[in-house]
Amino acid sequence: MDPMYTWLLQKCITEQAPIITKIIINDSLLSGIFPELLKVAHITPFIKNPKFDGKIVKNYCSEANLKFLSKSIEGAAVSQI
Repeated sequence: MDPMYTWLLQKCITEQAPIITKIIINDSLLSGIFPELLKVAHITPFIKNPKFDGKIVKNYCSEANLKFLSKSIEGAAVSQI
């Protein structure tokens, strides 16, 4: 899962926001390079409908759990488009 706990970041957001914004997000957008470690998602299958047969693979969808920083960089990129 995500190594950065969101609840912990929220407790110290005042101190951490400038670091995250400048070093990670801005540098990533300026260089055009997305950090390799943030390209990983945890994929979880879930059944589309509880009434469906759980033994049939096509009855499942997948959900990607992206890391917090990955979502932050994506949000910053979208806001600049």
